[in-house]
Amino acid sequence: MVNKKIKGDLTYIGQVFDSSDQSWAFYHAANPDRSKGHKEYVMLCPTHISGREGKEAIAIAETSGIFCTSCVTYVYSPHRHVMVYCECGENFIDGGNSYIRCSAGAIPMQFNLITKQFKIMGLKDDY
Repeated sequence: MVNKKIKGDLTYIGQVFDSSDQSWAFYHAANPDRSKGHKEYVMLCPTHISGREGKEAIAIAETSGIFCTSCVTYVYSPHRHVMVYCECGENFIDGGNSYIRCSAGAIPMQFNLITKQFKIMGLKDDY
């Protein structure tokens, strides 16, 4: 096996799951080599590498999570049955995008790992 240095900086964005429950590590490539067909976003799993661009990558990066007002952090559950606690341990989220189960003190929200945009769940758009 030959080790090759990957050109362009890769920044880890987070963990996502596809419709078949395959876990993928999601990365942003700062300088993709377009002459070789490289994409702006790279998804890696144990058996595959997949490239994504623009809106398709942004749609994949949508996830449910919580905001903890005690430690002022956002956390998300990457997959159903994966419970994740905030930094202070007062709040948790479970369920990934399959369902949401969270502690009473948490603020549930939709979050995009790429754009960093969020929407508090349960509020109407005009608030």
